[in-house]
Amino acid sequence: MLAGRTAINGDDPAGADLLRALRERPAQVALPLSGEITFVALNTRVKPFDEPNVRRAVSAALDQDAVRAAPGGRVVGDVPTHWIPPGVPGFEEAGGKAGPGVDFLAFRQGNLALARRYLRQAGYTRGRIAGVPVLDLVARRQASAPAFAAETGRALAALGLRSRVRFLAFGPFIRACSRDPSVAACLGYRWQRDLDDAASMLPPLFGRPGLEAGTNVSRLSDPSLESLMDEAATTTGEADRAERWADVDRQVTELAPGVPIVWSRAANVRSADVKGVLDLELGTWDLSFTSLRVR
Repeated sequence: MLAGRTAINGDDPAGADLLRALRERPAQVALPLSGEITFVALNTRVKPFDEPNVRRAVSAALDQDAVRAAPGGRVVGDVPTHWIPPGVPGFEEAGGKAGPGVDFLAFRQGNLALARRYLRQAGYTRGRIAGVPVLDLVARRQASAPAFAAETGRALAALGLRSRVRFLAFGPFIRACSRDPSVAACLGYRWQRDLDDAASMLPPLFGRPGLEAGTNVSRLSDPSLESLMDEAATTTGEADRAERWADVDRQVTELAPGVPIVWSRAANVRSADVKGVLDLELGTWDLSFTSLRVR
């Protein structure tokens, strides 16, 4: 694509390919905000992740920088401090890049001492979990998945948790996350806003789950959070609505239903003879306006 003609990408390039493209032909790469978040979803109905302090401990233990390095590092986006992505109303009101200030997301390279304190608050007096069966984790089968899984496994092992990872194609990965209640965590789950509103981010991910999880793959169910979502969904006025969704965001962050890994930028690559035009709402090439340069 970089050296050839008449080509643009559809799916995301692998991290190594993206870094090479930026190094060798940066003018042929565009990285707009995508309104997307990638995260480790923790199943809040599987022990020990049914305990919020255990989930906070996982967040504190995980090296977010190292996990983000798997798909390409800093070029793919920023490490999140909360859930609403940049560019979506409510992001700034929830704290912007600094976030709401929870300590378990304050150490991007992890803080095992803090994680152990949360485990002690959860009742594990030695700061280490024992007696839990091997946890079943799933990850999408792609180039970045083994490194992503290895970092997650290291963080869990440091807390005393044993895990195994199944690498699945996209369809089976989504089905396992949404339909299999025994899956303890989904690694690299991604969600992109459909509208320029946090209503297309937070309720799908953390609203009322049905008999199957659907898109709420953490299976989070919290009545006070759901009431906040109902209030935000019916609030009018841009400023007031953004504030209400920020309230929802802060409560989701405090409940720690997963570990946010990256607020993604969309990687768009083109051949030199393509005049690429971006659809900034979707973070992809706009094929209605993208054209070929005629010599």
